[in-house]
Amino acid sequence: MAVTNKLALLVGCNYTNNHKVPVENKLHGCINDVNAVQALIRQRFGFQDKNITILTEETEMKPTSYNIMYQLKSLIDAAKPGDTLLFYFSGGGAVVKHTVKNKITDIPAIVPSDLHPITVDFILPKLNLLPDGAFFTFICDSSYSGGLFHNEVQIESNVRDPGSNFRRKTIPSNLLQSHNVFENLAAGISLNNKFLFSSSKANEESVEVYPNGDESKAISAFSNAIQTLLNSPQAVNPSVAGNHLNALYNIWEVAAYTKAVLGILGFDQHPYVNYGDNTAAASFLGGYVA
Repeated sequence: MAVTNKLALLVGCNYTNNHKVPVENKLHGCINDVNAVQALIRQRFGFQDKNITILTEETEMKPTSYNIMYQLKSLIDAAKPGDTLLFYFSGGGAVVKHTVKNKITDIPAIVPSDLHPITVDFILPKLNLLPDGAFFTFICDSSYSGGLFHNEVQIESNVRDPGSNFRRKTIPSNLLQSHNVFENLAAGISLNNKFLFSSSKANEESVEVYPNGDESKAISAFSNAIQTLLNSPQAVNPSVAGNHLNALYNIWEVAAYTKAVLGILGFDQHPYVNYGDNTAAASFLGGYVA
């Protein structure tokens, strides 16, 4: 039987070292998110440290646009049939203005530390290079992220006034650096063996939370909801899970339950999911390890 691996690229952008980002737009929880996701996938899903690449402002390789796309390509190039891949991003979201047939449209993007936005046209061609039988999960925790795989969205704010204990995960479009947008690539991807999970709908902002007002302990609401779910007693305690621990949460259940957890916690953002017909019943990230 062929040996399969679990490979991950985890990216967190707080923009703390970028002087172009105003204080009110800097984030505090995205590196915390990455650290928590790293612990989760190592302890619960059997990812090995040698197969986890991390890009944050605290790592030697920074989460610039070039480095993110280079490492994503490297992740996919390393994949073999049967492997499980995870690309996780926590950071700011933005919209890129693009003109098609004299009409200006808003294209959602994730924002690396150097403010050169990454849109769907950079991500999708990489996904089409996945080998047959490899399983790819993209978890994106940023504003407007549900629109990453659509050609056009209408942007509006859904988030209440954050106050001192919340902050929108949004980078104003006037701060973005140069970017080119290509057209209609979203129609060219097969979603078989792919799970695309975003923290909010295309017209919604996502937030990070400051427990007791402490910015050093900031966490993103969506990422925290996933971890709350996957670290729940049903997931952690074999006596509760019975004999089906390895298949306790499939793709559809993770999506549905994470939405429910966000609602229970009082957040107005609505995670967006997209996956192929053969994907919904698959075990999340290849299943738990004992």
